Amino acid sequence: MPNLSVCITFLESSIFSRYSVYSLFFAFGLRGVKRYWQNNILPSLTALSSCSSLATMPANLLAAKQIGIPDSVASVVIPLGTTLHKHGSAIACIFKIYIALLLSGKEFFDPANLIMAVGITLLVSIVAGGIPNGGYIGEMLIISVYQMPTEVIPSIMIIATLVDPLATMLNATGDTVAAMLTTRLIGQKLADHIPENPG
Repeated sequence: MPNLSVCITFLESSIFSRYSVYSLFFAFGLRGVKRYWQNNILPSLTALSSCSSLATMPANLLAAKQIGIPDSVASVVIPLGTTLHKHGSAIACIFKIYIALLLSGKEFFDPANLIMAVGITLLVSIVAGGIPNGGYIGEMLIISVYQMPTEVIPSIMIIATLVDPLATMLNATGDTVAAMLTTRLIGQKLADHIPENPG
């Protein structure tokens, strides 16, 4: 059985290294990285505590304003990202499918199982991603689609409880990075003045 810590470590490294690289090299250099991490605490804690990308959206919009992202960019990119930017949920869903198939004695790398895994992952990531602890809905879908025994459910729920908060954090905090990249790509700059108490 694969080590659960591998999935958790991958999610953590995606959050800290990849987002720093994006905001450093592709957006606004060291200034962008500093602003991103200074203002990413509230969205990160909201994502970890709520396990909902939708619940994290107001915190992300506030962080975007504090970073200096133009409102015209943040008000489009962050709501779109809340629905569509779900790579954390996708990683967690594939991991849960892999574990569930192993526990039920089925082959994950069978072509039919892989195709179903991709379909389930897309559906769960987009539809259930905004629901608090929506991963549980995905687990029930996994169990029913693959016609697994009910004994698999507790194991999958334990994994989801450990992985879903980090997956939500990866989903939600990436929306701010996407807004920073969009700002750079359309030729705009971060505002020099960062409001301390934006209202």
